[in-house]
Amino acid sequence: MSIGMCLIFIGIILILLDIFFLTDLPTVVAIVLFSIALYINLNYEPLINITITLVFFFIFFIVYVSVWKKLKLYVIDKWLAKDAYKAGVYNLPGHQGTIKLIEDKKVAIIDGDVYALFEDYNISEGEKFIVKEVKDGKIVIDKN
Repeated sequence: MSIGMCLIFIGIILILLDIFFLTDLPTVVAIVLFSIALYINLNYEPLINITITLVFFFIFFIVYVSVWKKLKLYVIDKWLAKDAYKAGVYNLPGHQGTIKLIEDKKVAIIDGDVYALFEDYNISEGEKFIVKEVKDGKIVIDKN
């Protein structure tokens, strides 16, 4: 097996593994490996080889950003881990919490963390609720 084929094979494996990682690093490394394999297999002048390789790299990178990244997020969201790419307060809809008064302000306690409420709800301390959605970094609750 030639070096170019090994690079392509490793690149394909990295692209398939990229589904399980939220970072872009495996695919970018795969694109670089594909570009190196292309450069090795071209038989033109060095400047033409570099130009063709760079054009290929940027085209492949644009396809990655516009198609593969969205497809990857769809696959992850649909079959592997729903909303795994959401973090912090934006991952809270559906979670249950309780109301607590801190310095005469109502706050939400969810899994031991304190979150701001979107508005002043008619709910007393100790009552349970379910997070309905997140607006402007604050939670909107649905009284249980």
